Amino acid sequence: MAGDYALKELLELMKLLSSETRLKILEILAEEPVYLEELARQMEMTRQAVLKHLEALSQLGIVSPLREQRGSRGPPRTFYMLNRSVHLSVHVGRGGVLLRTSSPARPERVSIEAVKRLMEEGESLVERDPDAALKLTEEALSELTDLEAYILWLRERAARRKVYIW
Repeated sequence: MAGDYALKELLELMKLLSSETRLKILEILAEEPVYLEELARQMEMTRQAVLKHLEALSQLGIVSPLREQRGSRGPPRTFYMLNRSVHLSVHVGRGGVLLRTSSPARPERVSIEAVKRLMEEGESLVERDPDAALKLTEEALSELTDLEAYILWLRERAARRKVYIW
C-alpha cells in the first residue's frame, strides 16, 4: 500500500507536508542548502520558529543540518539541506484509496508497456472484464510510478551538479 514507508511513518509525512510553512521551507531547500538565519529571513519568521519546523522535518530524515567551519573568522554556521527525496502519490476514489511512495532512484528497468496497452484497450476492457482492467491499471500505475521516480531522480542529480557558492 505505501511503498517504502510504514503506515505510521506515511501518516507522519503527510501531517508534516500539510503545513504550508514546511512546504515553503522544502521549496527553498530544494534550490540549495541555506543557513538558518537566511532561511528565517526568507520565511519572514524568527530563527526559533524556523528551527522548530526544521527539527520536525529532520525527524523523518528529509532535512539535515550541515555545519560549515569558517576558520578563525568566526563560529561555524549551520546550513540545512534536503537529505533525501520522497515521491508520494495519493488517489482517493470509488476504486479505493491508493497510496504509493518511493524514493526517486534509478529503477532496474523502465517500461510503459502496460500503460500503452491500457491506453489502447482500457475502456473496452473495463466493459468486457473489470477484473482484468483493474489488474492492468495496477500494472500501468506501477510502471508510471517507476518512470516518474526515475525522472525525478534525473532531475535531482542535475540539480546537485549545479555549483553553489556560499
